[in-house]
Amino acid sequence: MLAWAAASAVLAVLLAACSSASPSPKPPSPNRPHGTITFADLPGAPPTYIFPFAPANQTSVANFQVIYMLWKPLYWFGNGTKAEVNYNLSLANPPVWSSNGLTVTITLKHYSWSNGQPLTSKDILFWWDMLEYEKDNFGNYQPGQIPDSVTSYSAPTPSTFTLTFNKAYSHNWILYNQLSLIIPMPANAWDKTSASEPVGDYASTAAGARAVYDFLNTQATDTATYATNPLWQVVDGPWQLSQFTSTTGQAAFVPNTHYSGPDKALAARFEMLPFTSDASEFDALRSGQVDYGYLPVEDVNQSGYLSSHGFSIVPWTAFGVTWMWLNYGNSAAGPIFNQLYVRQALQHLINQPQYIKDIFHGYAVPTYGPVPIEPSNPFVSPGEEQNPYPYSVSDARSLLSSHGWSTPNGGVATCERPGAGANECGSGVAAGATLSFTALYPSGQLAVDNEMAAVKSAFSAVGVQLTLHEEPQASVFTDVNTCDRASGQNCGWQIGLWGSPSIFYTPDNEPTGDPIFTTGGAFNAGSYSNAQNDAYVNATHLTSGYGPMFTYEDYLAKQLPGIWLPASPYQISVISKGLHGASSQNPYVEIDPSAWSLGS
Repeated sequence: MLAWAAASAVLAVLLAACSSASPSPKPPSPNRPHGTITFADLPGAPPTYIFPFAPANQTSVANFQVIYMLWKPLYWFGNGTKAEVNYNLSLANPPVWSSNGLTVTITLKHYSWSNGQPLTSKDILFWWDMLEYEKDNFGNYQPGQIPDSVTSYSAPTPSTFTLTFNKAYSHNWILYNQLSLIIPMPANAWDKTSASEPVGDYASTAAGARAVYDFLNTQATDTATYATNPLWQVVDGPWQLSQFTSTTGQAAFVPNTHYSGPDKALAARFEMLPFTSDASEFDALRSGQVDYGYLPVEDVNQSGYLSSHGFSIVPWTAFGVTWMWLNYGNSAAGPIFNQLYVRQALQHLINQPQYIKDIFHGYAVPTYGPVPIEPSNPFVSPGEEQNPYPYSVSDARSLLSSHGWSTPNGGVATCERPGAGANECGSGVAAGATLSFTALYPSGQLAVDNEMAAVKSAFSAVGVQLTLHEEPQASVFTDVNTCDRASGQNCGWQIGLWGSPSIFYTPDNEPTGDPIFTTGGAFNAGSYSNAQNDAYVNATHLTSGYGPMFTYEDYLAKQLPGIWLPASPYQISVISKGLHGASSQNPYVEIDPSAWSLGS
């Protein structure tokens, strides 16, 4: 975390930059991009990675907001505020399936790269070859899914790409959760193993793909060269990166003059401004230096002031849920978390209605399971709209005491009856074990600070001692990750909160639970494993309709892979009334600033 003096200096530089970018008093031509739009990043979470083939620890919202502005995904999701596919903004037409339901054909629209080369199926093939040989380096790879589930793939014509699967899957799941992962990459500029080497066809072999990946990933770790490296200037999206400050994450973009798709940029410049805290962002917002920012929930009483000073207040409801991860791989806490009754007791201590009212000031919705209750969507079951574990200190105490734990007032609960019996602490829990844990969560967000303090207080009522530790959100995302028992990496943490919401269902846009809650899932940070849950998730991939989805979510809601918390909006957006087109916010938390314009 930056020292206060350094943070203030950074903010001053940002504000000066914003002030100097005011539009010329001369009226701009209506046919030419004009003006600078400024957009506030959430605190502690600036973009840190640019290569679209991102590893798991780099699949943050900020990174993919940047990536999707430069390199469009094959299929764009989010149609206004609706959680659905948007074919108008997609690179390809709707997929077409063979009569046996095994082969899908994708037909590209007419797009070109910024270097003048056409976007072709070879660019999909380049991405797919990388996935075929470097899948373990792809953050959204899930064993058994693509590319494992594909028996053959080809690019029969420059505009078509085909995949043949090993069995018939739900076509909606394939579109929403598999084809959604594909981001065509410029083979004409990137299929190389060094900066001095000519482009070839290296990625078509395992050894070549490894060399290409190592080269591109190494370039992507050099954040200081993001705006100057010629690799990252070859884009098919509406923007090109013109400035990137590696120490802060400040990014500036200018229109891609070769962009051939819809929504060509209407602004001459787009800036993403980093902040170290909610307070610093709010100060910049009040001073009028940010066109599109956010209102910290603790400052909602300022909404009237902002509305009267030219801003609209628009909650950005994201398609996501919130929970505290439990690390089942931690040697001390893991055996305790493996006991369902312990998880039930902890969930009974979460007073979601009170948190929503007192901490989030009404700007949050409860989380009762793995599927969001809001925004409105067809995936949430009637059962999950009800809380199976309402707030009850007495129920929590009863669950623990009936399984052999002392539950002192003001002390730490201790296992007094070890063993695997019905009235004992459970398998692997030793005599004298204590319910004492450390919780890691992101800094710089007062609402999260207050929520974690409330959780600590509630837990203490039955002898659960919680030590709170905060650090920048990007660090939390790295540290609260899957425990590698062989090396011990990421095994030390016990309870972790990525933020609120904890995760957004993107690019896995249908909330089937993978790769989040399945055994070995790429984003299963807590190493939760439940064979019955895995089977229920698998059924959502194979069968059409919502029945399998309802079965899965109702089961997992009660199994508690983590501790459910209220899901706040992605942010309470504060948008200048002079910024047009920005208020229809994408539920998958992507941004399309090419559709925004400045005016009176």
